[in-house]
Amino acid sequence: MFTNVTRTVEQMKEFGKSSRIDIIKNPKTGKLFFTCGSVRGFVSSLKPLAEITKDPLFYETEVDKEHSSEINPIGTKSWMLSAASHNNVEVTL
Repeated sequence: MFTNVTRTVEQMKEFGKSSRIDIIKNPKTGKLFFTCGSVRGFVSSLKPLAEITKDPLFYETEVDKEHSSEINPIGTKSWMLSAASHNNVEVTL
């Protein structure tokens, strides 16, 4: 479930107090996540990474079972990196 909060790359860098955003693959699960300073989140699997990085936008979302972890339990808020073209589209994660 998405909230109404989105951030551009520059806004996320400012929010995370970092000059860079790193996309990392979890070697155990194969899933992608990102870090930006102290901010962590997951990368949408609904579109290819190349498409996401061409038109990136960060969405605040509520963590579901598939994306939960010890750091982000179910029901907490997290960030998702996806393509801006997901804007105004309801996506079930």
